Amino acid sequence: MNDSAVKVESKEKVPEFKKNFQVFRFIGGKLDSFFGDQIYLIVLPLIVLAITGSPLSMGIVAALERLPIHIQPFTGVLADNFIRKRILLLCDAKS
Repeated sequence: MNDSAVKVESKEKVPEFKKNFQVFRFIGGKLDSFFGDQIYLIVLPLIVLAITGSPLSMGIVAALERLPIHIQPFTGVLADNFIRKRILLLCDAKS
């Protein structure tokens, strides 16, 4: 093999990680969103408990909050079996 290698140089230099402020803003936004979601998952059942005083109602709300996480694998398999364009049109019509 030849020692000469073909080097491909991009026109735009990628800034090093410490100077890439767009990445820090993106990561910070995702981190804030994640913490907000986790606080919401904890606080909503506690609010239901405070309002109703019923641990059963609190448990139902907590279970319903996590329901989409549990059905994702099944809905993914179902979505693979249907035409994607129709799924997108149906979801857009519902919103």
